[in-house]
Amino acid sequence: MSGPKRKRFWIDPSAQLKILAFVVGLLAASLLLCWLSVDRGLDQTFGELHRQYIPIDWARAALRGPFFFSSAIILLGGAMVTLLWSHRFVGPILVITAGLRRIQEGNLKTEVRIRDTDALRETVADFTAMQAAIRRHVGEDRERLAALDQRLAHVAEKLDGHAARRELEAIREDLKKLTAFFQL
Repeated sequence: MSGPKRKRFWIDPSAQLKILAFVVGLLAASLLLCWLSVDRGLDQTFGELHRQYIPIDWARAALRGPFFFSSAIILLGGAMVTLLWSHRFVGPILVITAGLRRIQEGNLKTEVRIRDTDALRETVADFTAMQAAIRRHVGEDRERLAALDQRLAHVAEKLDGHAARRELEAIREDLKKLTAFFQL
């Protein structure tokens, strides 16, 4: 089931950027809430002491640098992990979409393949199984149609010169077209 490595990292920029914006937004909101809770905690602590051994502004300034540095690392790390995972999710979706387009065009011979490290492996396996089942059913139908065609040819030979023979020949031609759309 392993397919070739995708050559582009941005395989669907709009989908990947939406995922990235969502995750980075969640991280930024959680960091903001964390900062607000630290700031409020400092206010409450210094308010309850009634005596400040360390000025509150100094404590805030001392916390601000490390907090923003760690926030930047968290946001960059979160963005990189999100981009990697979006690549692993969006890629198989695009592969399945391409497979659906091929089936819509009648191509049942090209199988869908993704990398072993991609997400949605079970979905792709189910898609491939569905495609194989369709291919098998169309093949069986073609065999039945070929048998019917032979039977009709035999009956048509017996009706030499009759108008019914022309009708049987027309039916045989129509039967040949039934599954001709699909490429196995």
